[in-house]
Amino acid sequence: MCKSINEELGQTGGFKQQVEVKGMIACDSPLTGELSKQPCVYYDMKVEERYEETYWDKDANGNQVRKTRTGKTTVSSNTQKVAFQIKDDTGKITINPNGAEIDAIKVVDKYEPHNANQTTISFGEFQLNLSGEGGDDRKILGYEYTESILPLDRKAYVIGLASDTSGELAIQQPTEKGKPFIITLKSE
Repeated sequence: MCKSINEELGQTGGFKQQVEVKGMIACDSPLTGELSKQPCVYYDMKVEERYEETYWDKDANGNQVRKTRTGKTTVSSNTQKVAFQIKDDTGKITINPNGAEIDAIKVVDKYEPHNANQTTISFGEFQLNLSGEGGDDRKILGYEYTESILPLDRKAYVIGLASDTSGELAIQQPTEKGKPFIITLKSE
């Protein structure tokens, strides 16, 4: 369709249509997951510090009481994505993932207890120098590592706008509000 419309217009850049494609994820220059070290076209990683802290609060009678609570603080997070192709028996098409709702697969979900003698934490390509416990009222319990990716050579489903405005036919974020742009490893 794109080719015939461009031939009628005598130029490229006039084709835009909402489409769905299914096929295998491929990329000539893939990313490497920061925690998983797996080749991918998208990753979202997070490292959270789990802690326990004591604090003062008032009870029902207005008396000061010491309480304990646990919580999490994000110490690092990073999301990266790169343009890639979806291949099937008919060929391939470039996917520009900017602005897409990405449904990735979780490949890292790990908790490591904190060691009081640790000066750094590391996992995969990630490394962080630790600055201390955070005071007498706060105790670090450990670190949670999570990462989700869109791996290479996996079947994917994409719905978005096929357009040749960049000079090449590619699927991208729709310009019309309310139109979906989804990249998922799930079926339609």
